Amino acid sequence: MLYHIQQVKDSFTERVYKKALIVSEISVVRFLHIQKASPKDISFIVRIHKACVRTINTRVYSQSHVRVWLRQISAKKVQKQFKSSKWIVLRYDHKVIGFAQYSISNKTLYQINIAPRYMHGGYGRMLYEYIEKDFRKHQVKSIILNATLNAVEFYKALGFKRIKNIVFKLGTSCIKIILMQKRLRAY
Repeated sequence: MLYHIQQVKDSFTERVYKKALIVSEISVVRFLHIQKASPKDISFIVRIHKACVRTINTRVYSQSHVRVWLRQISAKKVQKQFKSSKWIVLRYDHKVIGFAQYSISNKTLYQINIAPRYMHGGYGRMLYEYIEKDFRKHQVKSIILNATLNAVEFYKALGFKRIKNIVFKLGTSCIKIILMQKRLRAY
């Protein structure tokens, strides 16, 4: 039973947002916060990404594609991408339950992933809203992304429009994905 949601800005940590959720009559408090990912988070990012591909993407992509995809996900690749894009993590209490990757300079959202057991709780939307605020702060007028087939409806619900189908090279094979875009209106 959800009784109260309160958003608080942590003034001691750069761009950290916390939500205190009182989740039962005995007032158990759970904290959600979004922060810049650190190298210590890489193993959690890899684990969550693989879990999402293994459980969610198998609904729309073949097992052979999923096997190739899983081999592409590694700590080494994530660490390399830390240098060229922004990574954020979502913590529930102190546990990483989701992450996102994006680039302000490329005006691109690369991915949002929530651990499968926490999906459908509004956490993906929470990460997206944080990202959109960052794009707006940098006066980006539109965001593009390549959506996997299983994520198209999620991004449509966030205001993205379908632009075109794309064949994406994934290791030794190719998969169908959808190029999407969202124009950001001025506040």
